[in-house]
Amino acid sequence: MGSARKDKNGVGETGKLAAPPREYGTYDGCEDRTRDAFWAYLKHTLSHDHPNPERIGCPRHETLKRHARASRVDGRINKHLFQCSPCYRIYRGFARERMLEFLARDSVKEGAKANVE
Repeated sequence: MGSARKDKNGVGETGKLAAPPREYGTYDGCEDRTRDAFWAYLKHTLSHDHPNPERIGCPRHETLKRHARASRVDGRINKHLFQCSPCYRIYRGFARERMLEFLARDSVKEGAKANVE
């Protein structure tokens, strides 16, 4: 019995992606752990596996920041983020800032609500 063949992207004959390396978690049937392992693997891959040292096609930082704050996403920017780790890391930083601002604003609202009651 031989192992299943996979193409260069880790897709096997069944059309399913290969499981991420063990350091990203296990696939023991627990849905939460599978989801967490998938996101950890995806973040690592997007952050490191597409170096783009010549920075070909990179949008300006302001564009990435606007994209991180947008309610609608631009497919062209998303496509580039999947192909350029440096831009993905910059975008993730802007997205993290946005999330922290949202959480801070939300906690201020909750605090104001508690003071009124």
